[in-house]
Order: sequence, then C-alpha cells, then structure tokens
Amino acid sequence: MKAFHLAVTLTVLPGCATGQPIAKPTASCAGPPATYVADVRPLLERRCFSCHANEGVAAEDHDFSRVGTLRAQRQSLADDIAERAMPPKGQPQLTDAEAQLLLRWAACGAAER
Repeated sequence: MKAFHLAVTLTVLPGCATGQPIAKPTASCAGPPATYVADVRPLLERRCFSCHANEGVAAEDHDFSRVGTLRAQRQSLADDIAERAMPPKGQPQLTDAEAQLLLRWAACGAAER
C-alpha cells in the first residue's frame, strides 16, 4: 500500500504551455514560499485579470484581485491549471514556470505576504 501511495504522490499532470508534465506540488514545499503580493498577483495581473478582476466576465464569482476570494478558491484554481482548463483555449497559455508558481502557492498555504 505504501508503494501505491508513493506512486500517487509522484503523479505528474499535463503541462500548461508545452504539453510537458507538471508535477503537482505536495504539502511539503521546498524553497521560499510564494506569496500573493510579491509573486502571484503580478502574474495574475498579466495573465488573468482581464477576465477575473474589475469588470471582467468572470470577476463576479472569481475575482482574483481579492486574495480572500482566490485563497478560498485555490483548489479549484490549482485543478484548472493542472488540467490546462485555464487560461481557456485561444488565450495565451501559462508557461510551465508560471503554472508551477501558482500550483506551489496554492499547495503551500496561499500566503498573502
């Protein structure tokens, strides 16, 4: 059973930009943690705010300019990124590094600062 658990823990998910696998982060996060203010918000401003902030089409339910909203929805965000559901087809896709940053932030506590 332990071998199966390890295999599940090491499962990789499809990559966002290149089709290469992105390893889903585990609860043990190595390195300095990503924060919303310094790392996540600037990325979201560039890639997501046109729909997910202000008057964007998805802002009413998914306003990523509000850390509380994003923190509450972080599992859904991580799932969408890992499954390449967001950004939607036809929009510029996240690079592997950008996807990893968002996945790591969501998995490692979703720190604000």
